[in-house]
Amino acid sequence: MLTRARKPHAVQVPAELNPDTIRALENSVDQLIADGVGTIVLDCTKLAHISSMHIGVIWSIHSRCDNLGVGVILNSVSQTLSRVLRILDLDKLLEINESVAASEKSSHLSQAGREAIAEFQARCKTDEESVAAVNDSFREYIRSLELEKHQAIDLETVFYEVITNIKNHADVTPGEYITVSARFNEQQLVLNFADPGMPFDPTRQRGSFNVVESLEIGQKNGFGLTMISRMTDKIEYSRSKDGVNLLSLTKLLAKDNNSV
Repeated sequence: MLTRARKPHAVQVPAELNPDTIRALENSVDQLIADGVGTIVLDCTKLAHISSMHIGVIWSIHSRCDNLGVGVILNSVSQTLSRVLRILDLDKLLEINESVAASEKSSHLSQAGREAIAEFQARCKTDEESVAAVNDSFREYIRSLELEKHQAIDLETVFYEVITNIKNHADVTPGEYITVSARFNEQQLVLNFADPGMPFDPTRQRGSFNVVESLEIGQKNGFGLTMISRMTDKIEYSRSKDGVNLLSLTKLLAKDNNSV
């Protein structure tokens, strides 16, 4: 009979996920299970940005370990990851050790100052470096607006999710561009994405996410649309006559109690 060791063993969740890094992570977990480890700690230190792929990998590992009687602890969980897990109703089923967030200085922008930075526009190709650069630029833009913390997290996460999905799945031809823009006012922020890739209408794909059913079937993907729909208030899609996908996401900014 296999006796499981009590001492937890840690594995790092990689920031950039691709077939190779996912395989390496799953192999590390499999080896720990084979060695009889009783608890596996998923170190989330490197997860500055969160995509549905990260959630899928974490949830898949948890589901597999849960079926085998192996404990899983998420360590160094950022406010962003914590927020996403709560949005998906996964926080109550996972053991989470949150990291201590660094304090951020506020410049207390005036209304005129906010209006001066109300718009964001950028474009990028679909290579890793270009997507990372535009994501960092958008993150700086959002932080300059001094939104409520949970609103900023939602917008940064949704932006990263959409731009990553276009890069990975839209089949945009090398040399062509993804165009992104944002328009802010005190009531809302509207995000617009345009890409010349394969048509995909998220308004026809959205479905409800059931956490219990997900655990039973060992779900690995399909979290992205739920994340986007729960972190925004309106989703619109159209395809132009010249074959460009046009996606618009609206986030209402009225203050509420839906904090991290």
